[in-house]
Amino acid sequence: AQRLGLACVAGLVGMTLLAQLPARSVAHPTINWGAPHTAGRFGWVVSARLFQRTASKSVKEQPSVRAGKLVQATGRELGLGIGLLALVGLGLLALRRRLRGLLGLIVLAALGCAAAAVLAAFDPLNPDSLGYVLLLFAVGSLLAATVLAVALSYLRMPGSGRWLPVALAVSTLIWPLQALAGSVPRADLRQAYGAEVAAETLLDAAPPRALVLTAYYQTGFAVWSVRLLAGARPDLDHIHRTFLGQPGFVANQRWREPRLRGLLAGARKPADLDTRRLAPELARRWVLFEFDDDTTGPPFVRHSVPLGLWRRLLPPGTPAAQVTADAQAAARQEGDLLGVLE
Repeated sequence: AQRLGLACVAGLVGMTLLAQLPARSVAHPTINWGAPHTAGRFGWVVSARLFQRTASKSVKEQPSVRAGKLVQATGRELGLGIGLLALVGLGLLALRRRLRGLLGLIVLAALGCAAAAVLAAFDPLNPDSLGYVLLLFAVGSLLAATVLAVALSYLRMPGSGRWLPVALAVSTLIWPLQALAGSVPRADLRQAYGAEVAAETLLDAAPPRALVLTAYYQTGFAVWSVRLLAGARPDLDHIHRTFLGQPGFVANQRWREPRLRGLLAGARKPADLDTRRLAPELARRWVLFEFDDDTTGPPFVRHSVPLGLWRRLLPPGTPAAQVTADAQAAARQEGDLLGVLE
């Protein structure tokens, strides 16, 4: 009972990291996922409610197949050597009666992490999935390092042999350094400017004081990035339309952007920001939107013309001749924009 109580206390201490969520949220940052400074929205964020529906749809394979993929991914990430040493480490803990409690804790942690990944439709091709099994990788690496340390401690010899453990210890550095050298080029994004160029090109196409509506995660976060980090186009108003149904998003946006309070009043889902609600905006400025199969209805398409990688929403009652002229001009600009991206 005492050990169980200490384990619960340790778990609560670890969970205090989640306190940063409401502490950060009360400042109403631009990217405020779920605005978790209320109890309900905090629960929505930490329970990953947004992704539960996606995970349930993606569970198409049998659990045994997903478990096999997890084993393969673990072996590929850790390597055969670390995997075997980790098993030896479990054996060493099992041999010492005093350490069997620690052995049980480690096994439960590893199995719990693995089971959660399998139940959540582990996909080795999805980079996010590997993030969910980092604890499993960390436990395996720690056990392997412990076995090496124990082995080196038994190699201490008098006389000239005292340098043997040191030499072996130095030689073991070759292993992680080799892995690091192979991983850095794969993970290095210092020269990856594609997202910035694409986002800046999107914003350059918008006239002054326009309202831009993004739809996809990639576009929305790229626009937020160049506006926040590079100060690009502060004259524009930006709404990530597909987030309108997320808890706290509208309230956070209205707090940050007083000019959008009337437009977003009462909006609870993407469909609420329709052509009728946008009509007053169309009378005084351009509205550009990103086409999305899920949230962009037929009225958006019928009352719009292409403008580069955007579509421009036209005011109600725009003459057909004007629509044709705008479409022809947009087609020319789209060719110019695509040339810049290429």
